[in-house]
Amino acid sequence: MTRHRAAVRIAFVILCYGVTAGSAAVSAWQAGLKALAAECGILISSAVAHAPLVRDPLYGETLKREFSVLTPENALKWAEIHPGRFRYDFRQPDAIMEFARSNSAAVHGHTLVWHSQNPAWLTAGTFSREEMVDILREHIQAVAGRYGGIAAWDVVNEALEADGTLRRNL
Repeated sequence: MTRHRAAVRIAFVILCYGVTAGSAAVSAWQAGLKALAAECGILISSAVAHAPLVRDPLYGETLKREFSVLTPENALKWAEIHPGRFRYDFRQPDAIMEFARSNSAAVHGHTLVWHSQNPAWLTAGTFSREEMVDILREHIQAVAGRYGGIAAWDVVNEALEADGTLRRNL
């Protein structure tokens, strides 16, 4: 077990059982982060990248054993899922959703709207305000509609600048 993983488990044991942990804490410790978090009545989440999920069995086994909520890292961002004005590519998020479903994990949808990782057709376009509203509405309805079973969504990610003002961009 890595030092980092051991430190996280120690923190969970202390959080859930206090400093004088008994046999229940020891068995939870051995079960893994997901089981330990469940003992504490909390969920534990991880970002999920598509490539290692489909290429590395250990990655998937770790996600399955240790986490109760999965967050697609990039698969739901516009550049990945909506590469053309009238074209969607749902292959990556579909694979992540199927993995989550088959392993009884909840999904945190990240993200429907963000100032970064947008496709060139969107950022280079010369759309009117009305066209942009229509594009945004259609995008949200297409993605959120397809993945209606997602537990929670980041609808607008990082809408504010560091100084607290509204981000001014596309």
